Amino acid sequence: MVWNLTLRQQLVPPLKRTLRLGTLTPTQVPISSVNQCLSTSALRLNQDEDAKRRFLPTLMDFPFLAAPEFTHTVRNWFLTHVIIQPYFDPDFNLSEFKEGARRAVVEVSRCLAEGDLEPLESLLTPECLKTVKENLSLFSMIQRQRLNLEPEDVTSSFIYQIGILMNDEDEENESNRQERHVEITFVAHAVRGYEEVVENSSNLRDIKEKLDKRGGPLIVNFRFIREFTKGIEDQWTINALNYFFLKEAAESS
Repeated sequence: MVWNLTLRQQLVPPLKRTLRLGTLTPTQVPISSVNQCLSTSALRLNQDEDAKRRFLPTLMDFPFLAAPEFTHTVRNWFLTHVIIQPYFDPDFNLSEFKEGARRAVVEVSRCLAEGDLEPLESLLTPECLKTVKENLSLFSMIQRQRLNLEPEDVTSSFIYQIGILMNDEDEENESNRQERHVEITFVAHAVRGYEEVVENSSNLRDIKEKLDKRGGPLIVNFRFIREFTKGIEDQWTINALNYFFLKEAAESS
């Protein structure tokens, strides 16, 4: 009996101290906050894992465009010769625009591959650059290198669509000018090391097999925008862009 009492005296005080310490929590974290944090972390983890499995993660929420459309081509010619040249810019030329766009593709691709986005501040709109910065973080080093292009890697290109944006809400503004912008969606097909692939292939089938291992041609989508409001000096900038491999896009569609 004495032994039992002694044992109880030895056990009870530590138990009480443990209980008191258990109530002294520095902060109380709501369960909802914990669940939200876990959900966000899980979503980010899933995005990271999905990005690693893809040839290329998505840079922006922008449609995958790979082939021209006849109706757009006709409309592009009409807008160029009937609207843009007579009223906006008499020196505008589709061929010259395409050459400039091809150079932009190479320059932007090099910056993305190197992770050096500072030079893109003058080429991309602020909103576009912000989104690209966020999504480029999902790319692995190998995936970023797949974006790196040389001028000779761009095998073909075309203007997909031209759009004219007019602001109808400021017909009687202070300067009595109507805001007007032109958007041009440009598409390029590219193969990294294309000349080397052709030289080291014996026939077209061999070329196709090598390209399939790389995910097919790399498709580049850029949407350019420029303001043509009277009295405003502006230059072409990119407000949307995306890269995807043709084979991967076809398999996921």
